[in-house]
Amino acid sequence: MNVSLTWENLWMVAGGIVTIIVTAFAVWKFFRAEVEKVETKVAATTKELADYKTHVAETYISKAGHRETTDQVLRAIEGLGGRIDSLFQSLPSSRRSRGSQE
Repeated sequence: MNVSLTWENLWMVAGGIVTIIVTAFAVWKFFRAEVEKVETKVAATTKELADYKTHVAETYISKAGHRETTDQVLRAIEGLGGRIDSLFQSLPSSRRSRGSQE
């Protein structure tokens, strides 16, 4: 197999190589543009998520805060119950029995 190397063959090989390089560059440029779009969307989504987390932290109560508030309300209800019990105990027995008969 004897292949002669001519200028025509060299130009065909060079043209093929240039075509491959240009095609590879175009594909790279396309994918780079797509990656930049995705990176922009990720950055925007990350900012939105951070803003939402800040909103939630400012607006909603934490588990510990809810527990503390619930305990305060329960203690206040128990205190009112104790006051009502002591109020009924301090009433004269004649008023208590008359009020329950009516």
